[in-house]
This record gives sequence, C-alpha cells and structure tokens, in this order.
Amino acid sequence: MATWYTQRGELVPVWPDAPTGEDLTEVLTAAKEQCLDYLGDLALDEDGEPISDISYRWRRAQLLQARSLVNFQSAGDGDVLGGGTQTVRVYPMDATIRNLLVPRRLTPGVG
Repeated sequence: MATWYTQRGELVPVWPDAPTGEDLTEVLTAAKEQCLDYLGDLALDEDGEPISDISYRWRRAQLLQARSLVNFQSAGDGDVLGGGTQTVRVYPMDATIRNLLVPRRLTPGVG
C-alpha cells in the first residue's frame, strides 16, 4: 500500500520538473482533494475519516491530477467556455485519472 504524495522528494523520480515550495504543496493538496471528492465514500474508513493507506492507483491518480493542474495554468484561450466577462475555464479530471480511482468493470452482455 501507499500514501498520498506530500513533498517534492517523493516526486523527483516521477516528476523531476514539479513546482517547488508552496506551489507544490497547493497543487498536491488540490489534486488529493479532487481525488477524494471523486472517490466519495470509497475513500473513507468505518469512522468516516479519509483513509491514509491507499492503493498505488490512487497515488498515481493524484500525481497525474497534480500535473494536469499545473499544465492547465498555462492553458490557452481554447480551454474556456463563454466569452467576454462571462468566461469559465475548464479543468476536467481526465478519464484516465478517473479510471485509476474507480476502474470501470466490463460486464458481459447478452449478444
């Protein structure tokens, strides 16, 4: 089992150009919160607290989401909805990340 990423030293082998300092703390925290929000009750123990001993898939999802958040900071005008003063920048959680958190199970169909 693994734990959530919390510091740069853990990331160097997998994300050498990760942000540093407070920027890294913020992006890792935001990515973890987004993963937990997506997981919902799956990420809670019997007392309703977030579990800390997580799968490596969830850890990888946090890393990928953190990288996505950093990449979205430099997104261009093609990544917005609306126009003028009513714009909304789109920051979706990638399907790959969602599948790491909660894998889709294929069910056999009748054909």
